[in-house]
Amino acid sequence: EKYGTEADFLRRPADGTIVRGQIRKLKGMANPKAFGVKSAWSSLDEDQPFEVHLGEGEIAEAFEAALLHCGKIGNILRLAAAGETLLHDNDHEDASNLIGKYDNEIVVEICIKEIDESNKREIMKMKMDQKIARADILRARGSKLWTMGRKRRAEMIWHDGTRLFSFIKPEDSAFDPTDVHMKENETGRMASIPLLLNEALAMRARGAIKDARINLDEALDYDPNHAKALFRRGQIFVDLQLWDHARYDLARCLDLTGGNRDLDNELARLRRLQRRQDAKDGKYFKDAFADDRQAIYDDVDLDPTKMAKARQELRDWAKKQELLAKQKKEGNTPTLKREHTTPAWDWTASYSTKDRPKLVSTTAITELETKIESDVVKIDDLQAEIEELDEEEEEARRLAKQEYYNTQIGLGNMRIQVPESE
Repeated sequence: EKYGTEADFLRRPADGTIVRGQIRKLKGMANPKAFGVKSAWSSLDEDQPFEVHLGEGEIAEAFEAALLHCGKIGNILRLAAAGETLLHDNDHEDASNLIGKYDNEIVVEICIKEIDESNKREIMKMKMDQKIARADILRARGSKLWTMGRKRRAEMIWHDGTRLFSFIKPEDSAFDPTDVHMKENETGRMASIPLLLNEALAMRARGAIKDARINLDEALDYDPNHAKALFRRGQIFVDLQLWDHARYDLARCLDLTGGNRDLDNELARLRRLQRRQDAKDGKYFKDAFADDRQAIYDDVDLDPTKMAKARQELRDWAKKQELLAKQKKEGNTPTLKREHTTPAWDWTASYSTKDRPKLVSTTAITELETKIESDVVKIDDLQAEIEELDEEEEEARRLAKQEYYNTQIGLGNMRIQVPESE
């Protein structure tokens, strides 16, 4: 049941919305400016008017959250808050100095009288240059909060910045015949990378390692050669003990940047943690061999020469794995030569026994190969054939991109922004 019109409610996102009403203090002390009050806090024993601009970082976090959660004209809210939530985003006092300053609880009653959305920033209606300008403001604000020790709030601000670019415009030929939307979407993706990296930094700091990896994977999908994203994902892989993945990302970062102190420290951490894990595994599995032979991880009578040889063999193996991975990525994976070639057939895909090939002898295989070699395809117009192949590849790329967008929309990570008719 609806108890009011849409204009009576404070709708999210509410950046730029102006809210006016009355506020009265029931308990505690706080900064009156953080609650949109021009008079002194002591005067709030009686109802006093307030006016706040949401999304500008000028009001207390708890106050803004209460307005967004229960915002409706005529509602009377009772808010109890304490600690860091009594600060506004532009209060750049070091968090270490806040201990004891705002540990008292405050209780206030709020009544909303007016909601003004004339200057509200609607993400679906914002132009790309407006989104980028807003993202720069949020990124700088979050960075300032981070340096002040307010890491939780900084992560929230950076997340609000990433949401600016979570809406994409359709790129199909019907809505975007000149690729204007595609270029705008690409600009938005590039602008979101710094915010994704900062949010991943905050996630890792609070232990949300897998969430941080999702952010970094997204950033590297947009720019596979982004050195900072590779470095931070390498850190995540070290945390997850995915040593090969970590070594690969850090090696790519080394190639792109030429090395720096942070990268050297991370590589040292990777080697130290891997050796520590190998030592644990060695201790755990040292009795896995027969009783009549010495455990290979027993450090009592190990031959230094043999150990040096084993370490070198391990290094050679690691280099070989990296080379194979590189060849596989470039499509140069060596393949074994087979004497006979049989057509691939999924024996579980068909319900008709007539369509399935029979098991044939070597003679039948030879006859089949001869028949295949005789069926030569003749191409009359090579240029037309190449153009047709290019069109097929372009269509395959378009379908892959379309499938990616549909998946993101289905997961709720993106929404379609239909262009307004002129």
